[in-house]
Parts: sequence; C-alpha cells; structure tokens
Amino acid sequence: ADFTRYSAAGDIPRTLTLVSQFVVPGASGAMPLVLDSQNNEASLSFTVQYPFNTVANAPTFVCGPQAPGCSITHDTSVLGRVGVTIVPAGGVFSRMQGEEGDAPSAQKHVATMNFATVFSGLPNAPITFVDSPVNLVTRDAANNPLLTRYVDGLIVFAQGIEGDLAGRNAGNGTFEAGDVVQIRRFVAGLDTPVDTHNEFQRADSAPAATRGDGSLNATDVIQTRRYVAGLDGSQSAGGPGSTNLGPIAPPTVERSGGASEIAIGKASGSTNSRVTVPVAVKSNGSEVAVSFVIRYDATRLGNAAVGLADAPDGAMLTANTDEPGVIRVLVDASTPFARSKAMETLVNISFDVASNAPTGDTRILLEETSVSDATANSLAVKATNGTISIAGPNAVSVEISGRVMAPNGAGLRNATVTITDANGVKRTATTGTFGYYRFDGIVPGQSYTLSVTSRRYRFDEQRITPSESMSGVDLTAKE
Repeated sequence: ADFTRYSAAGDIPRTLTLVSQFVVPGASGAMPLVLDSQNNEASLSFTVQYPFNTVANAPTFVCGPQAPGCSITHDTSVLGRVGVTIVPAGGVFSRMQGEEGDAPSAQKHVATMNFATVFSGLPNAPITFVDSPVNLVTRDAANNPLLTRYVDGLIVFAQGIEGDLAGRNAGNGTFEAGDVVQIRRFVAGLDTPVDTHNEFQRADSAPAATRGDGSLNATDVIQTRRYVAGLDGSQSAGGPGSTNLGPIAPPTVERSGGASEIAIGKASGSTNSRVTVPVAVKSNGSEVAVSFVIRYDATRLGNAAVGLADAPDGAMLTANTDEPGVIRVLVDASTPFARSKAMETLVNISFDVASNAPTGDTRILLEETSVSDATANSLAVKATNGTISIAGPNAVSVEISGRVMAPNGAGLRNATVTITDANGVKRTATTGTFGYYRFDGIVPGQSYTLSVTSRRYRFDEQRITPSESMSGVDLTAKE
C-alpha cells in the first residue's frame, strides 16, 4: 500500500467533494458540496467547470444544511465555468450547528450546486474543479491558506433500460442471456458496476415498481430473468443510482407466515486440515433464488470453496471467494425450491484450517440474506449463524468412503449421499462416474447416518459409528 506521512496536524489536507448525482436527461438536479472539515475553515473559494453542451445554464450554488445563512458569490465571466466563494455565517464552518469547543472533524454538507441538463445520449457530464476565474483556496479566520484536496463529481444520466447489462458499460439496448450472466456476477461481487455510467441503476431492477431499492441481490437476478424471457415489459432506467448504505434487506424474522430459513450448520476440524460446513434452507415452496454473504475469520480459515448440495433442478451457483474473510453466494433455479419441513443443505462451504489457528469455536456469520420468488418479490427470511470447532494439531479425524450402486452392482453416478451427525448437521457429496463418494473430517466415536437420494432408486439409511477411517461403506439400491 502507499502511505503519505504528515509532519503536523495542520499539514493534513481537508477534502472538498462534489458528490456525483443521477438524473434523467433533460431534468434538473442538485449536487451536494461536502467538506471533510477540520473545523477551522473560514472561507472556500474554487471554480467548477461544466460541459455546456449537456448542462443547460451556469449552475448556481446555495447554502447547504450545515452552513445556514452563509454568503455565496458567483463569477460566470468564463463560459463553461462558475467561480464560487462561500463564507460561513458563524466565522468557521465548525460553528454552524451550535457547537462549542473543538468539535471532532466531520463531513459537512456546506453547499448545493443546482443545475439543469439538456437531452443527451451521453453517459455523463463531468463537473470538475479548476483554478480560474476563482482560484482554488481554503482559508482560516486569519486568512491563511489551508491545504485542501478536491474531488470532482459526475452528473450521470439515466440512459437505457432496466436489466440491460450485457455489453458493458452502457448495455446494448436488447435483452439476452448475457444480461442474466452479468447480474449474477454483480450480485456475487465478481464484477462491480462502473460509476461513469448508470450501470448500477440498470442492474438494480427489483422491485420493478420502484425500479430498484439500492441493493443488488437475488430479486434483481429474477427480475432480469423475467425481462429476458419477456414475462415483464421493458422499463426505462430509473431508481437508485448507487448502493443504499442503510438497512434495505427484509428484516430477519422467525419462521412464521411462510418465511424461509437459511442457516449455517456446525462443523468440527483440526488445525492443518480441511473442514466443511453446510448452509441449509428450509423452504416454503415459492423460493427460486437466494443470495447471501458469509463472513469468517481469515486468520483461522482459508482457501474457501463453495459447492452445490441438495439444490433444486436447474440451479445455478455463482460464488465469489476471492476476498479473504468474505464469501458471496447466489443460487438461482429454473423451478421453485421444494417445500421442506426440515433444513435441506443447499451448498457446502469448505475451508483449510490454518496450522496456527487457536483451538475453540470460530463463528461463521450469515449476512445480507435475500430470497426471491418467481415474480421477483422479496420474501421474509430467518438467518442463523454457524460455528466451526477447531481442535489442536493432535486431534484425530477420520474418513468415510465407499460406492453407491444400482441393484445389479453397477456404480451409480450423480447420486447425492448425505451424512448426518447426532446434532442433525448434514453434509452431502455427489458420486462420480463409478459411484464413489468420500467424506473427510469425521469425528471418531460419534454416530452418523448415511442416506442416498437418487431419481431412479430407493435406499435404506445406514447408521455407523466409526472408530477409524472406513473405506468400504457401500450403499446398494433396493430392487
């Protein structure tokens, strides 16, 4: 990383920022001017430059909510530029709200730039700080210049249609399979919408009635799928232009009135070994997509991997494990999840346990859960965190492996084998070409139940209590 060292507090620059805004071409808007204040600024002078082919008239500045009664002068002597000087009514900006003594540094909305735009097909109109006709300078009460950093802004136009994402960054004006792939990548955090275009605005398509809610999650995937399939008519881009930093997810609720449940299970492992923890869903039968974020202690766990388990037909997994300590998961299906009275493992999350990980429990947190039905409605959901218990380097774990076979003894591929411990925690494995399966990280001396799910055959459950690794635990279908 790059660092800048300042010899004294007075050398640290404050920041003056034009906060980018999203507008419909031809509409008017307001751009906040925010000062990252050090509470000693007595005046702000600067010039902003604007493209006069997209901004109709010279913008005007008015006092912001944290600088009431300020004095503002404008200089429009240069085409395409507005020089501005702002002087607070109370001497310095830190005294605007009845503060006494030395208040801590804070961001202050000191002014607002009002502007009007013309109809344009351009993605944005840059608003930049320049040094003429009014010089860029911030002064204290003694008229001394103060070190200041300036951050330009953008007027981003609401171009295109909701859900049109393929052909980044402006879309291509049509719906296609690539739009679904792209929204999946956005929700999983594999790609990030650019801020020079209204890409987030088009990606955030659900709820359709409001053209988004400031969050990218499972409902946006389903709404985009509906646009691509022609189930819903297209809409011009609108709604929030960027992420809503406030609480926007449906509230966590107890399972009542048909609410879904998503829960991370419990698992045990030892240092320098591989451990798998299940993420299970209790479905009400109307879910077609879920998205969530898992957070874990990256000093104890690493090399995360995600795999589908008891997923519905046509399920697509999109997962992002690139960021240490964070996993983003999306599962969307072509058919609704089957209604279930018990928790069914949807995905398995696997980690390497660090060789120096301290023993004891480490929490696996479930956040930003989102569940969507087939019409892109957000469903209430109860979320439950999980734990992984880490034992010392001398802890013993064993493996269980075998084959799943048809009645004639032939290996059965793509069958789902589930192992359930005495606490009801489930793990699953899918058999390979010749029917083989394997589970590691099994705690010896504990009782487990093995079961098989197959489209063609039925199987009896098998109970085992391993004291050592078992390699011939075969499961044969009934006639």
